[in-house]
Amino acid sequence: MTTTLSLSSTVTLNNGVQMPVLGLGVFLSPPEQTTGAVQAAIGAGYRLIDTASAYKNERAVGEGLCASGIDRSQVFITTKAFPSQYGYEPLMKAFDGSLDRLGLDYLDLYLLHWPVPADFGRIITEAWSPIGGVYGRNDKATLPEGVTSPLNHPVVTSLAGKYGKTPAQVVLRWHLQHATIVIPKSVHAERITENSQVFDFTLTEDEVARIDSLDTGTRAGSDPATFSAQSYPVNIEDQ
Repeated sequence: MTTTLSLSSTVTLNNGVQMPVLGLGVFLSPPEQTTGAVQAAIGAGYRLIDTASAYKNERAVGEGLCASGIDRSQVFITTKAFPSQYGYEPLMKAFDGSLDRLGLDYLDLYLLHWPVPADFGRIITEAWSPIGGVYGRNDKATLPEGVTSPLNHPVVTSLAGKYGKTPAQVVLRWHLQHATIVIPKSVHAERITENSQVFDFTLTEDEVARIDSLDTGTRAGSDPATFSAQSYPVNIEDQ
């Protein structure tokens, strides 16, 4: 990943399509807040919006895109099929359903919501909850003993002070320098803008390595190796 990044920077997927390196994620964004969040993100310069059928806010994403007034071709829209929708005929139906809810006639990227773990090395990785959320845990207020939020870790906070950035911006920059696409979620316009302001500084190789070393092996979400449609029951049609 080149260090001369900007909000308009892209990576090339295996099929030659150019995908923005930073976008707005809308997992757990209530539909009534999602439309405004999408408008705010596009107004701040974001050109990637990532949703999924399981998020139940595809319709609100489409409304935000329409209300922004931007030309459809200027925004990269990603959505995903849930494991319960896998299989040729169910997937075709799921694809059409997502297009209908989004109010679009094409998608830029359509994903299987959970990939095959053995093939991780072949895919550009997209990091959901890239700032260290604990989605999916029943005890969201606490973390396992000895595990701390990356935003509170002294390594991250010291780098934030050095560069005049927030801890979240440091963590997002770390992802980008690992050539990872990031989709931080927010429904607050000021936070959406803040999350995009990560292209005017560069972590050194040593600083990237110091953040690498913070890995505890603890998962905040489901393990892709064991995830199935039963892991997170959701009625996709009920939206």
